[in-house]
Amino acid sequence: KTLNLKPSGKQSLQEFADEKNPTNFVHKVVVAVYYLREVAGEPSVSTNHVYTCFKWMKWKLPSDLKNTLHQAGAQGLLDTSDGANLIVTALGENTVEHELGKSKA
Repeated sequence: KTLNLKPSGKQSLQEFADEKNPTNFVHKVVVAVYYLREVAGEPSVSTNHVYTCFKWMKWKLPSDLKNTLHQAGAQGLLDTSDGANLIVTALGENTVEHELGKSKA
């Protein structure tokens, strides 16, 4: 209830996700975690935070969100060793900052 996905003076999750245009579940969870940490400034991001992002964005939920997060971890995009403190890895940062959204240009 306290998660602000449209913070004053910052890009909203909607604007950020529209810019990055994630097209699969793994990229959507990485975009959500990246947004919460790097744009919204959340000190820790949990599975529940990511769930809230999916609902707020009206994205279809994966059948097993925790498994999708672990898939992102297996691909090296997220550190999921602590489900209450998800972290975007350097590979995940590069994916969000340099790969996603390029096709829309």
